[in-house]
Amino acid sequence: MTRLTELQVENYKRIIFVELKLRPGLTEISGPNGAGKSSALDAVSVWLDGMAVAPTEPIRKGAERARIRGRLGEMYVTRIIRRTKTGTFVSEITFQPIEGKPYPATQKQLSDLIGEHRLDPLDFIALDRRGKFAEFQAFVRGFDFAKAAR
Repeated sequence: MTRLTELQVENYKRIIFVELKLRPGLTEISGPNGAGKSSALDAVSVWLDGMAVAPTEPIRKGAERARIRGRLGEMYVTRIIRRTKTGTFVSEITFQPIEGKPYPATQKQLSDLIGEHRLDPLDFIALDRRGKFAEFQAFVRGFDFAKAAR
């Protein structure tokens, strides 16, 4: 599975621009209410899964487009969201190797690159203790939790 190491979000929901460098392990995202923490996490979901999970107004008021760009290993993946003349929203994905020119991509290519495990933080929060533990176990295959508990 390829890991997300950088994220840029521009004109998404109420975010004007934010850039995050994600370290190995756990990266804490904190700030006061209204700072854009949930919007940044929501941007990751839209970046991964497209318009099917987008809010009704994904583009910041007054902006022409939103851009979500992340680095996965040696590849930048960019999703651009535009408003059509009819008022609906469309998105396009491009892949750009660290060294090289961008090329069009499909949602399937992005899903294959990310792997099978994605976790929506808001869904995770809603889980009970057992559900959270089960989700956590899926990310660390091969670890013997029963042995560690003994």
